[in-house]
Amino acid sequence: MSMRSTPEEAGEDPRRDLRYGLEEALDGELPQELAERMSAHTADCPECADEVERLRRLKELVRRSCCDTPAPSGLRDRIALQCRTVTVTSTDAAGTTVSVTRTSWRS
Repeated sequence: MSMRSTPEEAGEDPRRDLRYGLEEALDGELPQELAERMSAHTADCPECADEVERLRRLKELVRRSCCDTPAPSGLRDRIALQCRTVTVTSTDAAGTTVSVTRTSWRS
């Protein structure tokens, strides 16, 4: 599942450039309403339709090229760790920045 948020969740203008989540849309990882908006836009926008097709072909090429070779176990372990790690950074009114990183060790 993607860790990116939709524009609405991030407090952004939902009318902004929809290409921000193109990969997530192609992977079926976006909320249905947003995916439908993107699909409707793509139907009317040749530039975005070309971008969707380019990315779809790229994803298919990677899928075909990598399916016979398993990822090294060390790589899989590092990716799994990154998926369980979250860093939150905040700045207070005085300008002091604090970052807190937490890692869940549950798999």
